[in-house]
Amino acid sequence: MSKEQVTDILGSDYTIAEKRFEGSNEIEVLSYRDHYENDEFYLFVFKNKKLEKWY
Repeated sequence: MSKEQVTDILGSDYTIAEKRFEGSNEIEVLSYRDHYENDEFYLFVFKNKKLEKWY
């Protein structure tokens, strides 16, 4: 998925937890907070604006 697809689904209430370059690759980590259930954080790791992993 693209970053745009993820933010379209989950909304714009996120924090940029990290943003860096590894060589020519842009790495960005978005943090979403679950206020409704367990007050947990979900991290989405993007490489060149494409979702690499989430946890």
